[in-house]
Amino acid sequence: MNRVIGVVLLENLTDVAEGNDGVAKVRKFFNSLGLNRQSAVPEAQKRAIEIFIRILQDFFYINTLGGHREFPGQLDEGKICPGNVGMKLVKDLRKSTGLSAP
Repeated sequence: MNRVIGVVLLENLTDVAEGNDGVAKVRKFFNSLGLNRQSAVPEAQKRAIEIFIRILQDFFYINTLGGHREFPGQLDEGKICPGNVGMKLVKDLRKSTGLSAP
């Protein structure tokens, strides 16, 4: 049986080129005007999520860490979360915690 723990980072972790919805189009427009804000994960949030993952590993057998879009059916539904910036964080966390991709 697969068991999944979901952790949500309340942050927009997409880059300007991602997405096809109205929000993405507005972001691309502002970017073309030079008014962009590149998403970034705050250092405090990076440290906190790594500590949280290690605490979970102390109590549960966890061998996999994935971003939402890496799980079955997500891309087919048009989900891009956690975004390219978020996926970089996921990959960095895999390296630091020894977890594998889904």
